[in-house]
Amino acid sequence: MAENTASVAENKVNKRTAMVYAGAAFLIVVVGVRTLAQTMDEGLNWIGYITIAALAVEFSLLLLYAYTIYQQPAETTGAPQTVTPVLDPRAVINDQTVTITKATQELSNKLIQQNMENIKAIQKMNQDYAVQLAAYLKQMKQMIAEMEQSVHQS
Repeated sequence: MAENTASVAENKVNKRTAMVYAGAAFLIVVVGVRTLAQTMDEGLNWIGYITIAALAVEFSLLLLYAYTIYQQPAETTGAPQTVTPVLDPRAVINDQTVTITKATQELSNKLIQQNMENIKAIQKMNQDYAVQLAAYLKQMKQMIAEMEQSVHQS
């Protein structure tokens, strides 16, 4: 509740300060035009044009500043402000290097494990092939033996 009251009071101060600046802008224009009118006996010369331009610029800047102050929200003094830490590039690179190294090691371990599983599967296939090849060779020998017997009998 106290923070809210302080915020409202500060907001009122901002608005009052903005009104003071806006009043000063109008006052500068009035005094400047009055002084220019008093010194303009023989007409408007180049100094008169420069004075009018300077008054217009000053008036515009003061009104812009007043508008900015008027629109500025009240700052809350009780809330902690977050500060973005400045990162050390070497620390960032070191952290990224560690992360990449860990990821590479994990990937390497997975690949080694997959290769070991593939080697075991190939070895099993070779054993199965050797068993089948032995069975085929046995059948072929039997067929050749039967053919030789039938040739000798005939």
